[in-house]
Amino acid sequence: FEVWTEMMTMVPAPAAEVLITRDGKDFLLTERNDKYWKGWHIPGGFLLAKEKLEDACERLAQKELGIKVEMMKVLMIDTWENHPYANALSIVCICRPKGEPKVGKYFKEIPVDTINQHKEFLKKFLDNERAK
Repeated sequence: FEVWTEMMTMVPAPAAEVLITRDGKDFLLTERNDKYWKGWHIPGGFLLAKEKLEDACERLAQKELGIKVEMMKVLMIDTWENHPYANALSIVCICRPKGEPKVGKYFKEIPVDTINQHKEFLKKFLDNERAK
């Protein structure tokens, strides 16, 4: 794991942030509590080699939430200057759920104890949706 962590800090690592919304006004967050993060966050993870973005969203939603999703669009792409274990390039994907997630909670406002970088993604999502 230490070798993987070192490599991930040197090479840009694309990650799909699976921002799930039922109606464009709410968003699904899950809780995380490990040595890297504590708080609410957008489900997601790193893309596999040669994996399509839509397939990554589907794989990650199935793995983390137990549901299928439909990727609607990419909201934004951003880098993390302070990511603890990777040179992460986050691709924030707006997705619609196909079913009820086994974990997580839908919100309409950003909880205070949300991971900082994800707060920025969610602010952009809410600003875009409210501007419509």
